[in-house]
Amino acid sequence: MSEQSAVVLEAGAGARIGTGGMHVVAKATSDDGVFASSFELVVPPGFDIGAHRIADAVITLYVRSGTLDVFAFQPVDTSDPDWRRWRSADDRRFLRGGPGTFVSVPPATPYAFANPGDGDTTLLFQSTLPVGHEKYFQDLADLMVAAGGKPAPATTAELRRRYGISQLSPLDPGRPAGPGAA
Repeated sequence: MSEQSAVVLEAGAGARIGTGGMHVVAKATSDDGVFASSFELVVPPGFDIGAHRIADAVITLYVRSGTLDVFAFQPVDTSDPDWRRWRSADDRRFLRGGPGTFVSVPPATPYAFANPGDGDTTLLFQSTLPVGHEKYFQDLADLMVAAGGKPAPATTAELRRRYGISQLSPLDPGRPAGPGAA
């Protein structure tokens, strides 16, 4: 059995991954032998990840600062492109949360998050995606760069398919991010 090293990082440390919207800093990845890849996400005002599901991953979110709209349930109807109007069979709806809000999303469960505020929202994001969520973030960043920030929908859909991600509503990058945005 190989020896696993601890991951200890100072505030602000970690590998930055450019995704074209959010600031993503990898804190621990599949290369570190951890049970879940862990990231600090800084979500700019207006950014909406869009409703989606990931077939083979548990996702956890913990809001450190700011405001986050979030849902995680099987919606009754997804015909409305705004997931904030979706509801579950037991009438659950999205939550507008602040610091301390925690969400755990089982595999294949639809979820979304967006920043409705005027300032950045900072999250701890963890994913058990078997190949490492950092690889998806990096492939997405490479795709965005290659396409000048606007990849063809079919190209983005193919990337997501490779990682077991099904997009249910559109991603919205919101207002332009400030200096140093990923």
